[in-house]
Amino acid sequence: MGLIARARVGIGGAIGPTGTTGSIGSTGSTGPTGQTGPTGQTGPTGATGATDTGPTGPTGATPTGQLFLSAAGGWPSTTNGCATPVQVEYATNDVDLWLGDFDPDTDEFMQWTVALPSDWDAGTVTAVFYWLANSASGNDVVWGMQGRSYGDSDAIDQAFGAAQTVTDANNAQNDVNITAATGAITLTGAGASELVQFRGYRDADNVADDLAADARLIGVMITFTRS
Repeated sequence: MGLIARARVGIGGAIGPTGTTGSIGSTGSTGPTGQTGPTGQTGPTGATGATDTGPTGPTGATPTGQLFLSAAGGWPSTTNGCATPVQVEYATNDVDLWLGDFDPDTDEFMQWTVALPSDWDAGTVTAVFYWLANSASGNDVVWGMQGRSYGDSDAIDQAFGAAQTVTDANNAQNDVNITAATGAITLTGAGASELVQFRGYRDADNVADDLAADARLIGVMITFTRS
């Protein structure tokens, strides 16, 4: 039987020093974004802010309209009417006026028919009288105005509303006199766009009316309020 030869292992040598670390490699591409998570519950509603309303501003003046009732466009009432309006010329400068004469001793009346506009608010009206006298006296005349409003299908023969008067002194012979406005005149049955009958007069039996001459009416300015 032959002999097997065994090799003898030598003692390991010492470990050498670690080599230097290599450079860091490049960063890889970013991966895909994951799915969005579920939305959380809505939080409670906050308290409502203050709702105080500021103070209301002052109301502006009510707009007005006017119409002029000339003596030329009026006529004497059948009962206790003034003189029929006549054309009078003042010769020096050929000034012509239509005048209705009202007696100093008896209440006399003149009437006009008009239709007030659709924007009339059916409120009260006032009257200003334009007049003169062929007299140098500075005494007073008392003028009055009343009226009635008529709508569709209203009977015509109805009472006028309450009258309002105004007292005015004569300035001088054949000088223009313009009164203050009367108090508020209620046109009974008032309504926008209605027919209105006005009746003006001289309140000659009023103790304040002491002009001993005819008062010669030029016309009357009616002021009304609009809606």
